[in-house]
This record gives sequence, C-alpha cells and structure tokens, in this order.
Amino acid sequence: MKTMNLQQLAERVGTTPRTIRYYIARGLVPGPVGAGPRAYYTEEHVRRIEEVRRLQDEGLTLGEIQRRLEGKAAGELLPQPSRWCQFCVGKDVIVWVREGTPPWRMHRVRELIAELDAVFGQQENNGKAQVKN
Repeated sequence: MKTMNLQQLAERVGTTPRTIRYYIARGLVPGPVGAGPRAYYTEEHVRRIEEVRRLQDEGLTLGEIQRRLEGKAAGELLPQPSRWCQFCVGKDVIVWVREGTPPWRMHRVRELIAELDAVFGQQENNGKAQVKN
C-alpha cells in the first residue's frame, strides 16, 4: 500500500494542504491514518478527494456533496417543512411559535404572549376610546 504525507497528497491531487484539511474538517474526506508527524494518507484519500472535486465540477455545493457521500437520497437534501402557530399581540406585532413545542415550554410562551398583549393593548388604547362589540 502506497502512503504519502499531506504535502505529497496535495501535490498528487493538485490542491493545497489547507484545502485537504478543510475537506477533513467538513467530513468530506477521512482524516489521516495515525497522528502527528507519522500521519499518512492512502489511495482511498486520493479517490475521495477526486470524487469531491468531480461533484464540485458538476455544480454541487459542499453541503450537497457531504449529504451524497453520506448516502442520503436527493429527496433528503431539503429539510422537512414545519408548521407554525401565530399569535397577534398588537396591530403590527405577531409572535410565531413552532407547532409541536413541548407543553411546558408552550405554557411559558403563552404567559409571555399574554404579557405582550397587555402591554401593546395599553399602548394602542392610550388616549383613544375603546370600541367593543
């Protein structure tokens, strides 16, 4: 098995050691075998870097490449949509809360919304006659 150091790997694939370290930090390329001055890279590292660069040439972002290398299907690339509830606490103030918020947290959110509603309600009604139906 042919091994190489970081500089040799960079020369072999035509990039910089800094780029290789970045790919490793992003999880696109596995880290070296071993650590310190005895760390080395193999042909598997060469193949992975070449695959990343090929996918970049196809126009994929590093995030998309990472998902693809992790084996996620194209439909899994986008996050699932979430539902939201809105609470109007003034003429021009809306509070959005994600549906599915835990009950203990939602209880506190509702308390705070009530406080906001009281504050904005007083501000909007100062000096004006309240209209009630």
